[in-house]
Amino acid sequence: MRPGTTYRRHWCVGCETLRVRRYTEANFEHLLRHKFSMSMAQAKRLGNTVSITPEYVESLWHRQKGLCFYTDVPLVVQSGRGSCRESLSFDKIVPQFGYVSGNVVLCTRKANAVKQDLTLDEMRLWLPDWYSRVVVFKELDISS
Repeated sequence: MRPGTTYRRHWCVGCETLRVRRYTEANFEHLLRHKFSMSMAQAKRLGNTVSITPEYVESLWHRQKGLCFYTDVPLVVQSGRGSCRESLSFDKIVPQFGYVSGNVVLCTRKANAVKQDLTLDEMRLWLPDWYSRVVVFKELDISS
């Protein structure tokens, strides 16, 4: 290296993706909390109401058994560069209510992109299977 230059590590996208995805069960809680804090910080910047906690997200993870709420696809929890369709995403069931207890589910990035900002009435018409899951979730959440 020449004097006066700085050393910077470069990774190709393939290596970076592999490096990012190498997580163990030991640091899962840390990753989940990191994903939560990054997502909720962005939500606040966009003007969304945020009142859920990392503990609430962990309870959702266990309640959903690590599966997408809408599709039952196993969720991938990762941070860093690169993401995949199965990456963990936080969905507001009713977008206007924000990220509040009883209005948030864990789903894949792809499922969240498909649902976007559908109201419950629109979901009932266009995604009836997903709507039926929401109805059961709301009933369970009210009784808990």
